[in-house]
Amino acid sequence: MEPVVTKQLIIRRMAETDLLDFLAYQTHPEVLRYMPVEPLTEEQVMRFLARQAVVEIDAQGGYIVFAIHPPCRRCQNDWLKCVS
Repeated sequence: MEPVVTKQLIIRRMAETDLLDFLAYQTHPEVLRYMPVEPLTEEQVMRFLARQAVVEIDAQGGYIVFAIHPPCRRCQNDWLKCVS
């Protein structure tokens, strides 16, 4: 899937470079307060992000988690510069 880029936000597939941000919210006490799951370990998050990079939704199911964020001024909205 190609990312969706607008003037106000970018929607893209999760990438391994999202590790620290994803781990931060997956272990944040205020987030966990509303989720009926245990905090993920760094190793679990790394495996999850690796699967998300290649997963496709098909007749057997599956799901994709997207990263949504504002465009970056540092890279002139070229999201590949930010995640590579």
